[in-house]
Amino acid sequence: MNKKIVFFNCLVIISSFIFNSCSESKEDYESTSALLSFNSFEKYGEIHNKFLSNFNREFTTNPEIRSVNEAIDYISFFHQNYVERLEMNSFEKNALVKSLGDSRRFLETDKFYQELFEPDYKSSGSRKGKYFEVNEKAFSKGLIDKFEFIGLNELGQKVKDNFDGVISDAELENFLIHLKDEWITQQYSVSSKHGQILAITLSIALASVEWWQQNPDAFDDSRKSTKTVAAVVAADVVGAGYSAVVAGIGSYTTKGEVNWGAVGIAACGGAIAGSTGIVGKAGKWIASFF
Repeated sequence: MNKKIVFFNCLVIISSFIFNSCSESKEDYESTSALLSFNSFEKYGEIHNKFLSNFNREFTTNPEIRSVNEAIDYISFFHQNYVERLEMNSFEKNALVKSLGDSRRFLETDKFYQELFEPDYKSSGSRKGKYFEVNEKAFSKGLIDKFEFIGLNELGQKVKDNFDGVISDAELENFLIHLKDEWITQQYSVSSKHGQILAITLSIALASVEWWQQNPDAFDDSRKSTKTVAAVVAADVVGAGYSAVVAGIGSYTTKGEVNWGAVGIAACGGAIAGSTGIVGKAGKWIASFF
């Protein structure tokens, strides 16, 4: 009888061990196989659009300002002050304020375009603009995979082509939608470090499309016929993409890993500055100093 009891107890223990092991294995499998959802990145597009709405609704120029640098500082501080009104933790707020400050130069659209897309032979000997250079650096460090690398580069080229009048606004917008669909088919795992930079960039770009379509009054009247929705989105795209990649590289270089939340916030700052400077109240005001 004692032998039967001992045998039964052993059987219970072994069964329990097997069950728990299987459960743990299933949980581990589910955690590593769960897929990144594009919806989880939409918060960055929402943050971006809140800034555009606030700017369109409340910004007024300052007649006492006499130079383009003062105007850029004034707009940048306006955006930074709005950060305190958002429902974000202190880390996110500080990161966003920093990104808005770092991206202030994007408000001057001509220089913004030149820095990101034109070769810099004199200072660095580069045959490519900085937008494409940082993508190569991120790819070499393993922060983005081949799909993201190709996608970000194609995205940058489409933006450049749109600025240069090679492709239409509709073609750029359709490309963004197509690239999002392709991103979804990649089925990135939540445990993977890849996929996030491109998703952050696209979420902001697509949110920008929606905002400008819903707020056509935000365009400066003199620019409506030449710079329509996707042209502004172009500035959002490269501002977001460039800032996200630079933030990812910086985070990895200093800490050995990437804080993706900070990368998303940095992308917001770059996109906000990029789009604010090209149209509407800010664009017309900045242009008046030249």
